[in-house]
Amino acid sequence: MENQNNDNTKSPREMYWNMMFQLKGQSIYLDKRLRRLETWNNALTIALLVASSGSLSGWGGVWQYLKQFEILKGLPEQFLSSTFTVVSQVATVAYFAFNFPKRLKSVSALRN
Repeated sequence: MENQNNDNTKSPREMYWNMMFQLKGQSIYLDKRLRRLETWNNALTIALLVASSGSLSGWGGVWQYLKQFEILKGLPEQFLSSTFTVVSQVATVAYFAFNFPKRLKSVSALRN
């Protein structure tokens, strides 16, 4: 018995709509992928900008605000500066290790 789903037995109209269905699915996937990459890229870029724009002494006001919370009252001020330094270094490494601008460019090219 022959396979009824063989492309040779399909009409040109069926093949056209099957191809359009596949292309639409791939287009939706690429759009979602691009939006996810843009979100990560924007978040890491903002983190890097905030980390590079302010000095650690500028975060004294932030620390004064955070001291009002019970859970943070016993922590020394060096904790904030060291935590901030670690987070900014991790964001820098992640941004360049995952190469988000290149990924965005390649997915954008595929989407078109």
